[in-house]
Parts: sequence; C-alpha cells; structure tokens
Amino acid sequence: TTWCFGIIPMAKTSLRIADDLVVTKRGWTHAFKLAAVIGVAVLLAPIVWEGGAMLLSNWFEVMGKTLVVRTPVLDYLSQTYEGSREDLHDFLVPYLGSMSWRPELIFPVLLVMMGVGMKILWRAPN
Repeated sequence: TTWCFGIIPMAKTSLRIADDLVVTKRGWTHAFKLAAVIGVAVLLAPIVWEGGAMLLSNWFEVMGKTLVVRTPVLDYLSQTYEGSREDLHDFLVPYLGSMSWRPELIFPVLLVMMGVGMKILWRAPN
C-alpha cells in the first residue's frame, strides 16, 4: 500500500456482507416497464405528430408558403380544457363568494400553505 500524507488508500472492491443472500430478479418487471413505455408512446404519438406538423407549418410560412394543418387531437384537448376550466369557475366563484372569510380560519391555512411552499423551495446547504 502507498501512503500519502498519512492517508491509507481506500479499497477498490465492495464488501460482501451476506454471501448466502440470493437476489432473484422478477422477469415481469422488465416486461411491465417495456409495456408502460410503449403505452405512453402510443398515447403521446398523436400529440407529438400534430405538434411537429404545426412546427413544420410555421417553417413553411417563414419560407413564404402557406400550409394548413389539421389538429383534431390538440383541438379536442384544448376544448376539453376550456370546458372544464369554465365549469370549475362556474362552480367555485359562487361558493367562494358566499363563504364567510374569518381570519381565525384563513390565517392558519395560509401559514401552513406558506410553510409547505418554503419546504418545497428550501435547499439544504452543501
């Protein structure tokens, strides 16, 4: 062993703690992960395709040619989002407007929310 400034070099091999412990791998986890990736890819493919078509149409317009792009999936998603946003707005505004806003109830809730936000944003010193 080589000594440098009184420090013993660290071992380069891992310690064997339990030689009799046998780890068995389950075969279905790999198949499940593969199926999940394929499923997500199939679900996102139309959105990616339509987004790419919109980007291509923007480049065509830069080059001086107009390209009309049909985006039924993105249109459906935006209409669904707008409809749900309006429904939520129509439900919450009358409810929140009719509530009695007492400070002894609101301030503890706000303090808890502020604490959670600070905890999320907090970084430990290195």
